Amino acid sequence: ETKAETMIERARELTDWVPEARVKLPIIEEGLKAAEVLCKEMRLNMTLGFSQAQAAAVYSATVGSKYPVFHSAFVGRLTDRGENGIHNVANVVKMLEGSDPAFAQGSGGQGGHVLVLAASFRDAEQVQAALQEVQQRQEQQQEQEAPQQQAVLAPCPAWQDLLAL
Repeated sequence: ETKAETMIERARELTDWVPEARVKLPIIEEGLKAAEVLCKEMRLNMTLGFSQAQAAAVYSATVGSKYPVFHSAFVGRLTDRGENGIHNVANVVKMLEGSDPAFAQGSGGQGGHVLVLAASFRDAEQVQAALQEVQQRQEQQQEQEAPQQQAVLAPCPAWQDLLAL
């Protein structure tokens, strides 16, 4: 297993060469340790997302990031093992929705520093289902015309605690 220090070193080498690169890190303990440091310096794509707990860990590890952080939710791999990958993506989006008001503009309507990137589709039907989910979410947001009160967020737990979920 690659250690966080090695991931940090390699990521910095890459962005020295390509400053606008979005560096992929796995959503495992060492990847999250690296993300805690690198999110203040560069664009990240946290990959191998299979659960809401992982998305919450990404959120926690990257609070205060300089750029929005992608959480790559693997639709096809979840479906391969008998789970509903589209529902996982929808639940992660709902969980993160409005989590960081400061990042709300320019976040594709997701409203947080962690943006969900649906990935690893197996077929056109999965892509279509994801697009339908996005359309339904947009319609629901448009229906809610009344101003909403600002939610008070509880202190964010440490990402290490979230991985245990």
